[in-house]
Amino acid sequence: MSDIPSAWLRRKITLAPLLAVLLMAVAWTGRQLFRHYLKVVGGPGHELDLVWALTFAAFLWHVTLSWWEGPFTTTEEQQEQLDRARVTLNVPVFNEDPAALRTALRSILQQTRPVQRVQVVNDGSSRNLEELMAVRQWWLQQSHSHSSRLEWIDVPNAGKRHAQAITFRDDDADIFATMDSDTVLDARCVEEGLKPFARANITSVASVILAYNNRKWFVRLADTWILAFQLTVRGAMSKLGCVLVNSGNFAMYRAAVVRDALPGYENEFFRGRPVQFSDDTLLTLFAKLRGRTVQQPTSFAFTVLPSTVSHHLRQQLRWIRGATIRSMWHFRYLPLRGLAYWEHLIAWVNFVLISAALVVILVVDPAFTHSGIDLALVILAVLSCFTVNLKYLTIARSDQGLGFQICTLLLAPVMALWTLCVLRPLRIFAIATCYRTEWGTRAKVEVEL
Repeated sequence: MSDIPSAWLRRKITLAPLLAVLLMAVAWTGRQLFRHYLKVVGGPGHELDLVWALTFAAFLWHVTLSWWEGPFTTTEEQQEQLDRARVTLNVPVFNEDPAALRTALRSILQQTRPVQRVQVVNDGSSRNLEELMAVRQWWLQQSHSHSSRLEWIDVPNAGKRHAQAITFRDDDADIFATMDSDTVLDARCVEEGLKPFARANITSVASVILAYNNRKWFVRLADTWILAFQLTVRGAMSKLGCVLVNSGNFAMYRAAVVRDALPGYENEFFRGRPVQFSDDTLLTLFAKLRGRTVQQPTSFAFTVLPSTVSHHLRQQLRWIRGATIRSMWHFRYLPLRGLAYWEHLIAWVNFVLISAALVVILVVDPAFTHSGIDLALVILAVLSCFTVNLKYLTIARSDQGLGFQICTLLLAPVMALWTLCVLRPLRIFAIATCYRTEWGTRAKVEVEL
């Protein structure tokens, strides 16, 4: 089996009946749960029907939008224009596993649509220097037999944004691509990712990120959770043209947007401190202010996810702190007349309401936990979890079969429980400490193939 896997979309229509059954089960279970709860606490049993109807309508709206999301395609004329577009790819490197980096770089060389320039920026790595220099030598040798302009530069450590800006500042590309050094690209990642840019009003494109090392149990759990966000939440936002979070593993932007944004991108401060993370969401915000931001569901990349709880929690802490800061910018800069602002507001309202409901259910109201309806609540949570995660089966991979994916999907409630018991409290802590803007990972090599 190749160490560079591939992925493609399955036909969604085969899963449509199962999706319909799950949605009906969620609607019925939720309504019965509300009615029974009100009877236990002394209500007539139907006052919250409207609340449940609105909640389920929002749930149904986003799930339906995500299933309507389809890949962008091009006409022959549009494809010719895209083939002439200049694409520059930046790959910042800091304390990377040399084997992972070499595989990532090989995946760039095997793209069906080569980019015009690839610049690897070694941002002052202090680990595995001898092995990294061997990768550097191999990489530069490939330039003799490849059509792309391949570069490698070594600079003092100044952070990922600085490493990216070195590439962006003096380049005349039409499209800039950003890529993490532990990411392996599907052979058609660039080709498919470029297709949305045939529409002049699209300013950024997110790729779908899959777990490269998903044979490890903890990564296997996280894979469904991360894909649920991309395929359902981001998929719905993409249908509306208002994606607010691109994955830094691989994403593409109109070069003009990035050039104009460089001064702010390199000099972001929060409470007087420089922000060293959440670079991908900041670039997405800049892009959204200039046009439509979307996801291309046929552009795939594989990343090495944290396989230890410690690394996972530190990564999540950094992500949530960055998302909190970025959320403030969203409320400040996104126009009120746009869908992006209101979708972002709804997400926060949803987080607050669910957190408050959990406090009531688990702490405040003992009648609930002793009424016998806690089982119905569990059933509702599991049904909702499978509904959101069902799109996981729409992606086929060369390195795993359908049976493996079904078994992984069945584990989704375990990750949902982890999210509820660990990541939700962690999110509250991260929100309260978002002023701590240091990176928090990569002091050493933390992920390996």
